[in-house]
Amino acid sequence: MKIAVLGVALLAGFPAIAQTNQAPVEDFKPSSLNQSGKQYPQVNSERRVRARVVAPQAQSVMLDIGAVRYPLSKGEDGAWIGDSQPQDEGFHYYQIWVDGAQVPDPGSLYFYGASRWGSGVEVPAQDQDFYAVKDVPHGELRQALYNSKSTNASLRCFVYTPPDYEKNQSRRYPVLYLQHGGGEDETGWGSQGHAGLIMDNLIAAGKATPFIIVMANSYVPGAAGPGRGPAPAGGPGGPGGRGGRGGFNFDFSAFQRVLVDELIPFIDANYRTLADQPHRAMAGLSMGGMQTRTITMANLDKFSHIGIFSGGSIALTNITDMEAFKEKVKVVFVSYGSRENGAAGKANAEALKEAGIKSVFYESPNTAHEWLTWRRSLHAFAPLLFQDQAVSATSAEKAAGTSAATGAPAAKTFRIKAGQFTPFTDSSGNVWLAEQGFQEGSTTERDPGTAIAGTKDPGLFLSEHFSMDSFSCKLPNGKYLAKLYFAETFEGVAGPGQRVFSFNVQGQEFKDFDIWVKAGGPNRAYIETVPVEVTNGEFRIVFTSQIENPQINAIEIIPQAAEETHAATPVPAAAAQTQAEPANPEAIGAGGGRRGGRGGFGGPIVLGPDDKPAFPPAPAGFDRVREEIAHGKLEMAEYDSKTVGNKRKALVYLPPGYSAETKYPVLYLLHGIGGDETEWKRYCVPDIILDNLIADGKAVPMIIVMPNGRAR
Repeated sequence: MKIAVLGVALLAGFPAIAQTNQAPVEDFKPSSLNQSGKQYPQVNSERRVRARVVAPQAQSVMLDIGAVRYPLSKGEDGAWIGDSQPQDEGFHYYQIWVDGAQVPDPGSLYFYGASRWGSGVEVPAQDQDFYAVKDVPHGELRQALYNSKSTNASLRCFVYTPPDYEKNQSRRYPVLYLQHGGGEDETGWGSQGHAGLIMDNLIAAGKATPFIIVMANSYVPGAAGPGRGPAPAGGPGGPGGRGGRGGFNFDFSAFQRVLVDELIPFIDANYRTLADQPHRAMAGLSMGGMQTRTITMANLDKFSHIGIFSGGSIALTNITDMEAFKEKVKVVFVSYGSRENGAAGKANAEALKEAGIKSVFYESPNTAHEWLTWRRSLHAFAPLLFQDQAVSATSAEKAAGTSAATGAPAAKTFRIKAGQFTPFTDSSGNVWLAEQGFQEGSTTERDPGTAIAGTKDPGLFLSEHFSMDSFSCKLPNGKYLAKLYFAETFEGVAGPGQRVFSFNVQGQEFKDFDIWVKAGGPNRAYIETVPVEVTNGEFRIVFTSQIENPQINAIEIIPQAAEETHAATPVPAAAAQTQAEPANPEAIGAGGGRRGGRGGFGGPIVLGPDDKPAFPPAPAGFDRVREEIAHGKLEMAEYDSKTVGNKRKALVYLPPGYSAETKYPVLYLLHGIGGDETEWKRYCVPDIILDNLIADGKAVPMIIVMPNGRAR
């Protein structure tokens, strides 16, 4: 059915956004990932990327970043220069097109992604401090070669050893096996991911137990071709840091054999590891997350901690022996960027938690399928690992408030930061433990730049737990001073009486509680102090909703004889944790028993003896650029959506010779799970395929609209 009228109307309502006439802010600075002495690429305060390439004989030069190509302008000196639109914070792959050829930028360092070595640029993030180089003890990132009999090859991995590894030769360490995404390799986490720096900083701050990290190449011989599987341009973290499933190889059996039968024994034999299941974890991003789920679920005797970053989740229906799973698995961690699709992760995490499994969901704010999401994910995941390990010779013993000799809680003040899934250190050096102990409800975070009056620690009030039924934790019997921290930061509350709730603290009633009234207005800190006594080993708060939802920012419980400058004691492992972040609704393990061959949904498709191909193979070169034919063009369009209340994007293909006076049929072409409006372009080059089909008379000229199907 042709819908030419709709096609024309659609395009008329879409202003093109690939180009803008607005002058950029001229405060560009060289990227931190430039080669030594190179001034380009540069990034400005608007997060635009400026490229400059000397190519005096070239006829056309473009900057390709974020799945958009930006034409560069040639100067009299033979150098081409131009800017991109604002990019997300964090790391981005990019490339330069010179007369149709894709080449790395000679000014940048090179990174392996999209199954090739290419350029990378770093857009400074507001929270980049957690992976910054600091004056703290540093671990080592070592290259190791190991023999693989199953692949008949010598394979490479990288091994991070913590800062004190060489100083204490008697100490043994837990191990995290950390996997890259599709189209990437074993260099990704150490280079693009800054895994070593993240761990150095966490260990120095006493927020994580020191452990070894092993980063191996998932593309082993026999898995998908010699050494690496084929990946379309722009695989996960492909140009622009987006993408998903570069390589499209989801038969993980070859890598599983290498990991379980060869790599783990090699690491245990050559490094001082705690070589047992309770001290071994596995995690990965995107395809690596899919591998983690598949391999750990098949080898629960090998792994006790599971981390899945943008790669699905684990549903109750995936667990065949619940009691064995509870006994063996200490934590299941799932994370996504806020711009990735998903609701199943939250549902699955809640279901696991209700079943008695420690389940954590984390959402990276304002990021998509990209390295900043995964850096933040590792930063949130690492403190959850191997918490039963004694931490010695670091500030971690003080921060945790435990005895390194016994692991028993010290009699110190107990502090919980609601809505935050990594520990928080206030201006006095007190460590607030990550969110735990809440029953029901959800969490949210505010803009980190929000000003909070009446406190020297605004960060205490910029995340919250809301709509909860209760909070509880185990405490020794005795008298305490409970401090409950509140600030009204929700823009939906504009005055007194618009959020009213009640709560009961150890039997003491607080009725008709109004944060606005108590604090004297919005964005103002208020602390309710309550003397309490614990007589049954449990501290408990029960919340009752009246108008809007109950909300709290932090909880501090101080033994009457304790010094407030001491850090918090850890909550017993039995204390419940709550997460409320979305995940991919159709991702792996998302319930409902989805099957198929994409993304690991039930494994590879195997044809039966009666299966016959429905179409002949595509001719050679069907997706290759042919210079001798006319070409269409791709435009990124933006339109207002009344349905979801914000602007939406769609990538639009216009056929060769497109004219606004001509009406065309329209194909609406939707992406897959975890993708966005750029996925077809990054993986399947629909513009090139259609150009060739139209030139050969095998397809009529048409418009193709590729929208973002993840609307919420």
